[in-house]
Amino acid sequence: MNKKSSLVKNEFVSFLGVAADLNLNFCSPFTPLQAFSSLKEILRSHKSQATVVEGDFSKLRLFFSWIDRLGYAKAIIQSSTSNPSGQDKNSSSMVLLTTEQFWAEIEGKKGQPKEMQQVLQKLLVRIISQILKMDESEGLDIHQNLQEMGLDSLMMVELKNLLQGVLGPHITLTASVLSEANTIHKLVKKLHEMIMYSGEEALSEEEKLDLILSEAVLAAEVSTVGIFTGGNSSKTDVEILLSGSVSSQLTLSVIENLSKRENVRKIIIMVVESEKDSLLSRIDESKIDMIKCQLISVDEDSNDHLGIARDDFERLALNVDGIVDVSLKLSSGIETTGLIRKEAQKTKSLLEFATYKKVKFVCHITRLLPQKRAKEVTVLDETLPSISKAELQRYSDRGYLSSQYVSECLLRQAVEQGVPCQVFRVPHLSGDSLTGRFEITEGHIFVRYMEFLRVGKIPTVPLPFAVVPVNQAADLILHVFLNITQGQVGGVDPVVFTLSNPHEYSYKDFFTVSQELGKPMRAVELDEFLADKNSLIETVTFSFGDPMDFTNENSAYSKLADASSQQAISCANFRKVMADFDEQVETPLAILRRDLKYAQDSGLFQQYLIGEIENASSST
Repeated sequence: MNKKSSLVKNEFVSFLGVAADLNLNFCSPFTPLQAFSSLKEILRSHKSQATVVEGDFSKLRLFFSWIDRLGYAKAIIQSSTSNPSGQDKNSSSMVLLTTEQFWAEIEGKKGQPKEMQQVLQKLLVRIISQILKMDESEGLDIHQNLQEMGLDSLMMVELKNLLQGVLGPHITLTASVLSEANTIHKLVKKLHEMIMYSGEEALSEEEKLDLILSEAVLAAEVSTVGIFTGGNSSKTDVEILLSGSVSSQLTLSVIENLSKRENVRKIIIMVVESEKDSLLSRIDESKIDMIKCQLISVDEDSNDHLGIARDDFERLALNVDGIVDVSLKLSSGIETTGLIRKEAQKTKSLLEFATYKKVKFVCHITRLLPQKRAKEVTVLDETLPSISKAELQRYSDRGYLSSQYVSECLLRQAVEQGVPCQVFRVPHLSGDSLTGRFEITEGHIFVRYMEFLRVGKIPTVPLPFAVVPVNQAADLILHVFLNITQGQVGGVDPVVFTLSNPHEYSYKDFFTVSQELGKPMRAVELDEFLADKNSLIETVTFSFGDPMDFTNENSAYSKLADASSQQAISCANFRKVMADFDEQVETPLAILRRDLKYAQDSGLFQQYLIGEIENASSST
């Protein structure tokens, strides 16, 4: 009892648990808050004895092979579909199947993608049902966001660890996979994709470079020579084809913005059949007028005719005037050659469509920020890359994904071959400018700031805040794309538009907002901040990569912060075509104030445990 009391008062500041003070790569210690959460679950389970360990079970089995031989592994992770006699269904053990059983089942479904995905879906439903203490018969909406389903941050860690335990060493499940594939349906597709490419023959670094460069070559047939221009160069009364992820908040803002534009006649939205209901629900929730919109089904496993029916493809080729491709790629670990080929083929298919039967103008929306660790910050100019090993290395050092480099090389060649393309690179996107509402899976920069509020401290390091409200980003992009016609700007028409927040920002803004929210913070040196073992920063923001990456030397975030302070992100082309560009973007202080107020009012503060430690301490 004394230990419990003193622990609540935070007298023990070191990590806890069986792995405390041990350097093991398969077993991790607890923070005090994790320990309390575990204690709560143990008390709820009514078990007389229990050991709770945070770790990577697949690695543990590699070190101690006798675990499998003696049957301990099966006792931990083997599941029965029926409820054991007399056992409370809400306290059933996390029992699934062994790695060997899983891969044997996967091997039996080779060449049968739908059946293999059913195996993965069944596994995920079983894991998530048990984490949520639900009966599998209750059913889960496979298109519902995992957070909305009820999985909090610790449960997401549990999902990742359990899933990795079943996958074993064959597949490395990185944290960012759960950020990108944030529904059961998307996670099934992602896992299937990773499994299909996991057996690729290993390529040397030189061979991989050659493959990337070969995929970056656009066919000479993608040209405007001899192709009907469509007669709509003034961009009036246009029909738009919308491609890309329909689940992102930016895509929803693009749909809403297009629907309100007088010069847009019709919007054709490409959507996978299984995601239609979810998209329509979000559109209805956002009160978007669908009178101009038409949804068209896409086979996501096919690149022939953009994955749509041949008749629809032929009709759209004649009717569509412009293509808007929202391609906000996220890094989910090492990019396999198969994934690079797949992404390259998507871009090639869109560009081929852009010159089929008549010329269509193309809007490609991609990411400005690095998606992997950056070494250099020299490629923030508003140009597209060329095909060479030196250029590939330069973009890789800047933090580009290989697939993003390939797509931009293809777009450069399309421009050179006469296709009217514009590329928009966007930064972190905040919530909309009306309510501050942001998606947790996309607004991870605000999750980090919520953690600063929770611990009441902020490290004195450069903080990245090149943020633009999502609806303002959509409006700026579409204004340029649909209102700036060829030759309207003096000199050479800009092709690449870098979007960033043009206003200065300071860490003092966070103090201002924290005071207004009643959660005052103090600035501390980085060492002191990292020494606070009560910080949940590694668990609260686990699904967005290394949460402290921006504090590390040569990290992507620190490079970005340096670039911002040096005004390396110039937004020159936006300013070239919009005299009032700076006035169109809100200040970082206004964005921070509104979005964190939304987080407080909507219950996100409670969800992310802001104030919980103080409340627990005061009530003990």
